[in-house]
Amino acid sequence: MFAHPQVASKFDPPPLALKLLLGASLAVAGAFAAARLSDDPFTVRILDYLHWNVAYAAAATLAWLGVRDADESDRAARRWLARGLSLQVLGQVMGEIETITTWIPVYHVTDAVFLTLGPCMLLGLTSEMRTLSPLQTRTFSLDAAALALALLTLTLDL
Repeated sequence: MFAHPQVASKFDPPPLALKLLLGASLAVAGAFAAARLSDDPFTVRILDYLHWNVAYAAAATLAWLGVRDADESDRAARRWLARGLSLQVLGQVMGEIETITTWIPVYHVTDAVFLTLGPCMLLGLTSEMRTLSPLQTRTFSLDAAALALALLTLTLDL
């Protein structure tokens, strides 16, 4: 009856992000399926590396697109997440190069680079907490402590 114009919401993902997500999802699913159907161990390893690399690279790219499109108040936290995901891609590629070539210039550096996602997320969380009022910070800290205790309990139980 009445035609409503299409209004873009601030939560609508940009077309580039949707295309990237769809392409990466198809590539990951295809590489995963091909690896499961293959009998050659070398091919399985390469396809396994491929699907992890595509997934991590897509996540990092989407995070950087999120940084670009974020409001100024959210940009610092998103930037830390994007940095962590980018370092995770770097750690993944470094680990694969070490595995394929069997040359390890410095032991455990790839593990440290791969695991920097956690500290980067913590720094992003800290940058976001700086904008909160003292009451919001106290409430948030209690929620985070309760979540940490629940995760610790779950981890120890498993």
